[in-house]
Amino acid sequence: MKRAWTRFKQRVSSLTARLGQMIRPVKPTATQLWNQLRRQSNLPAILLQLAKPFNTSLLADYLCLRPWSARTG
Repeated sequence: MKRAWTRFKQRVSSLTARLGQMIRPVKPTATQLWNQLRRQSNLPAILLQLAKPFNTSLLADYLCLRPWSARTG
């Protein structure tokens, strides 16, 4: 749990930039960001909200969800 919280704290600025105006404080702390996300929905909904449009999660980016490009040549 400590490692996950540490990683989440490192991603606050990245998550805030992606979520934009959905987060009230301009530069939230990790606790403020988590509380804001939890007020909006539950954990599965938060993860879907990050995964579908942004290809990210609370702890890392999903590199495997980048669009596939066919190799030519």
